[in-house]
Amino acid sequence: MENVQAIDYRSALEQRNRRAILEELAKAGGQNQSLPLKGSVGLSQNTFGHQINILRMNNVISIEGDKIRLERKTPLCYIFNSTKIPYAYLGLLGERKGRSESETETALKLLAKENLNFERVIVLTTEKCKTQWENIPIPVEWKLIGEREIRRIETIQSKVEPHLIDLAKNYILVMDCTSLTKPATIAYYKLATKHSVPLIYVYEDKKELNWIISKEDLKKKLLPDEKPNKKGETSREGDAKHIKFYQTAFKNENWRRVLKELATVGKPIGIGDLAEKAKMGKSTLSHILDIFEEKGIITSTRGERLMYTMRKKDSRKEKGKHIRHTVELTHKSPLCYIFDSTNVDYAYLGLLGRREQRSESETETALKLLAKENFPKENSQSEKDQKHEIKVTVFETYKSIPEWENITPSNINWHLLRDEEITNVKTVEEKVEQVLKELIRNHILVMDCTALNKPATIAYYKLAEKYMIPLIYVYEDEKELIWLISKEDIKRELLPPTEKDERQN
Repeated sequence: MENVQAIDYRSALEQRNRRAILEELAKAGGQNQSLPLKGSVGLSQNTFGHQINILRMNNVISIEGDKIRLERKTPLCYIFNSTKIPYAYLGLLGERKGRSESETETALKLLAKENLNFERVIVLTTEKCKTQWENIPIPVEWKLIGEREIRRIETIQSKVEPHLIDLAKNYILVMDCTSLTKPATIAYYKLATKHSVPLIYVYEDKKELNWIISKEDLKKKLLPDEKPNKKGETSREGDAKHIKFYQTAFKNENWRRVLKELATVGKPIGIGDLAEKAKMGKSTLSHILDIFEEKGIITSTRGERLMYTMRKKDSRKEKGKHIRHTVELTHKSPLCYIFDSTNVDYAYLGLLGRREQRSESETETALKLLAKENFPKENSQSEKDQKHEIKVTVFETYKSIPEWENITPSNINWHLLRDEEITNVKTVEEKVEQVLKELIRNHILVMDCTALNKPATIAYYKLAEKYMIPLIYVYEDEKELIWLISKEDIKRELLPPTEKDERQN
């Protein structure tokens, strides 16, 4: 099966009538007859038919005779709390290594405590691992993969995606990325994110279940925010407010032009120069910048106070404001990256584990491979093609740092984690996020989730998605770098399509 397109549920749910249809379908178990469905949403025949046709064209639903079906039960039947759909589990299973109970059994017991019981249990593993678990006391459908294939993220994705799609059509699917290899964990995360599937990770020692992608996460991702007010504010801004704002702002042509020019220049720019580059009048620009500044999207320098008077009820009242001289983006990442600014310094945020006989640290390997891909980007000819310096920041454990003395680059900014902290996704996420927030203010940042352990890798991936930061993974033996979140991925998330898709009208 070729790489499968994800269904654009968010666009389908943005329109009120379409959302009503999809919600009723989901609650009914993913299918219904046309006439009762039309009656339950209270639409006229013409309106109902038009919306159904749009949903069908966008592959959200299928139609067989008079029956309308969701193309996939996951995720809509999950987020709209359908009680009529059975559950399926899609996990991973590695070597036994002395375990008395498989990670699959542990996960299913923990899920049962949350009242989730599974009609089908599908597990990806190798022939060697399957042999070690041949007496597993639960009915498992085995999907086998080669020993070498489990080391490649892309290969695992291609093997798993067909099974994911088949299961999502008829079940509420839950994925489990706990076991097997780190590339397998990453592949499951990528697929769950792409197809909006709930995802878990189990802390095996503590017998504790962690929802990496929860029902609430899916609701925030798929269900539209409340209608923005005149300042672009919505009720769901939360963390990473600038990212939420960009997704709204880029839909407005004038706002998009201003943001693009600010990102391209990458440093403070005068109001006159910005107005010229953005091809708009200063009064229009000033109004946009007022909104941007209030939302924290830009920072500005201001000079002398401009005074004027207003007449009110026959009395004159003096008003005034400081003149804005220059403005710049508050956060240089990700906009200065996707618009190729050459005026911004670069930064790398990585992880570092135990040395384990390595002659070169994962950090050094990654930086060398990034340099081959022009990261940091070369300056223009007028600047003699000199490259930007790259600020290197690495999270490491207290135990591991002595092992890398005189081996790692001398300019690393170290941030240390205790052993108990690196085993918890949320703890790593919280520790790293504070550092990340500072780096993105003045740098074009890239993140590297290669080293350390699975919880740290997951935490980096979650943060990179949240703040739209490019993310890499390095196949260390092959000295090969892959982009888990690339520049093109970020553009697709933030920028509107160049041509309007009439199917979404």
